[in-house]
Amino acid sequence: MAREALRLAAKGEDPSYLKREKIQLQRQRTFKAVLEEHLERDAKVKNRKWKQKKSYLEAHVLPVWKDMPIDCIKKKDIIALRDKLMDRGKPYAANNVFAAVRRLFNWAAERDYIEFSPCANIGMPATAVERDRVLTNAEIKKISMSVLCDRYSHSSLRRGGDGVCPGRKPKGHRVPSHR
Repeated sequence: MAREALRLAAKGEDPSYLKREKIQLQRQRTFKAVLEEHLERDAKVKNRKWKQKKSYLEAHVLPVWKDMPIDCIKKKDIIALRDKLMDRGKPYAANNVFAAVRRLFNWAAERDYIEFSPCANIGMPATAVERDRVLTNAEIKKISMSVLCDRYSHSSLRRGGDGVCPGRKPKGHRVPSHR
């Protein structure tokens, strides 16, 4: 920028417009403005969970960085936001917010709104914990019946049967109950 100003001054032109232009550009490229553009041009197009992403960013990030120029947000700001969510005991929210912020800054860097992403070389705040899910007896029974009924109806139809699973009422017929 300094070289550009000297070049313009040498030509006899006013280099102060560069500073005004830069300030005006920064006002246009606040975090909020870039977020809105990112949601419209990238998130809605490439991410089917964009509404969830938007709500995370609006709830946790926008109140903090709303009017900040996007190029003034540094790595320390990212880490502070991440740590704040972790300190509140919200590791999954911290992961989701960080992933959304990282994507937004990578997108902004691709568009030359910023020189590079401040999220570079920052890891996810929390490690994803795999959860074991044990099915209840009722769920196991439901799945078993579904599989059996599918097998029965397909094989029964091939053999010329009615395709009705044992234990289920066929439509329009009465099945005696077993007590």
